[in-house]
Amino acid sequence: MNKTAYRNIHHWVNTTKPKSGTCESCGKSGLSGKYIHYANISGNYKKDIADWKELCAKCHQVFDKRYKVGSLMFAICLQCSEAFKISPSRVGSKYYCSNACYAEYRTGMAKKDFWDLSNKMIGVS
Repeated sequence: MNKTAYRNIHHWVNTTKPKSGTCESCGKSGLSGKYIHYANISGNYKKDIADWKELCAKCHQVFDKRYKVGSLMFAICLQCSEAFKISPSRVGSKYYCSNACYAEYRTGMAKKDFWDLSNKMIGVS
């Protein structure tokens, strides 16, 4: 998806479904501006209002499996659920904090399903 399409779909969501200012994950309320976002649930960026949820900035970052502190980018390991530093160019391609976690995943010792972990982290059942 190019930048124009990305901006257009977010504009559509913001005009179709006005923000309440309450995070649907943690329940924090009274949020506005850059502190409350619409997050796409499926990753397909459809014009389907049910495919979007209102999240505070922190929950949105966890939902997207990454967060930024200053110029550092972090991701959540799918094996051990720990945060680890990641290069911005590796976002979306690096899912494990170490070779050991990746090896554990590959051998099936403690395999975790990606979407189950995602939902657990943001409190969706």
